[in-house]
Amino acid sequence: MVVNELIPRCQRMGLGRSPRRIGVMGISMGGYGALLLAEKHPSLVAAVAAISPAIWTSYDQARAANAGAYASAAAFAADDVITHAAALTGRPVRVASGHSDPFAPGVRALASALPPDAVVDLGKGCHDGSFFISQEPPSLSFLARHIVLLGHKPVLASISRRYLPPAPGPPPRARSARNIVSCANVRAERRVVLP
Repeated sequence: MVVNELIPRCQRMGLGRSPRRIGVMGISMGGYGALLLAEKHPSLVAAVAAISPAIWTSYDQARAANAGAYASAAAFAADDVITHAAALTGRPVRVASGHSDPFAPGVRALASALPPDAVVDLGKGCHDGSFFISQEPPSLSFLARHIVLLGHKPVLASISRRYLPPAPGPPPRARSARNIVSCANVRAERRVVLP
């Protein structure tokens, strides 16, 4: 969906086309997805930030936590962001996780596999909304610093699994967890500009 639908749609709207570059950010499983997207599609993603990425260190660990997380050991191996972290070489990467996060062991394993210039922020916190929210501003600032070219405003896509805040409009079930923002939200995030 991201590669074949969202990014092309945004590019048709003038977002994410040269000289503008695309940065992706995700939270939890979205953080894993942002890293995976950057590893598998280096020509599309110029910078990546992951907040509390849901990273397991083995297929058995993933299967014990969620039997349906991967179809097979081969599927896990193909999409293991730790094993394929070298694919992020030459691209700005920021990863943040709390020490009390259940995915912290996976994040530490990823940190040791990332290119040496990656920014890894391991600190106080857990896998919860307060940690996620505290890491959004520095992650967006990181992306903005790394994708701005020649005075152009950045284009940021956020891949997340969080609940939308209550708002007037659609009934509650339409505001359920989402995996990706729409182009309209990407345009709104595009206003993030550093001094």
